[in-house]
Amino acid sequence: MMGAMPTERQARFGAGGPWNQAMPVKSEQYTCGYCDRLVASAAGYFTGGPPARIARDCPNCHGLTVFGENGATMPAPLPGQNVENLPEMVGKIYGEARAALAAGAPTAAALLFRTLLMHVACHLDAPPGKAFVDYVDFLEAGHHVPSSGKTWLDHVRKQGNVATHQLVPISDADARELLTFIDMLLRLVFDFPARVPNRLPPP
Repeated sequence: MMGAMPTERQARFGAGGPWNQAMPVKSEQYTCGYCDRLVASAAGYFTGGPPARIARDCPNCHGLTVFGENGATMPAPLPGQNVENLPEMVGKIYGEARAALAAGAPTAAALLFRTLLMHVACHLDAPPGKAFVDYVDFLEAGHHVPSSGKTWLDHVRKQGNVATHQLVPISDADARELLTFIDMLLRLVFDFPARVPNRLPPP
């Protein structure tokens, strides 16, 4: 006889053990590291110790977040902010880059930010298979960044090159700096244009 279909939580995080032993815990607001939502949860369980920790169940995605004694959470919240209206592949890679930073992998994040330049340019009809400097030139020539943006495009490309070709790790601070610019680029190219009304209101 076939068993019962797993719940969404069981399908994503496994069944059995503490997953099926939720209990009331002290409610606390936090940003879920799985779904990037600001939530407040009073459902979870206490982990064994010492030291004892509280694990809260996200009411949106049911991802489990463990709270440490110093207030740190695992998984950590994604750095930066979600950007709306992104093409599917661009959004996927942007999310992976944020997740890499949250996991303490800034060199991997820098590589993904560099790759994003290619995906953004190709989505804007740049030919694939070009050198990264060609995509920087394409974005500048098409006025997809402000006049001062070429410097930052080159900076993202060069930091990615360092991560690719040199035995030098990228610092967390440098990767977060790249995130700030990539966030701005994605908003300028995709999010802001999508928010413009299709037609102007009558005079």
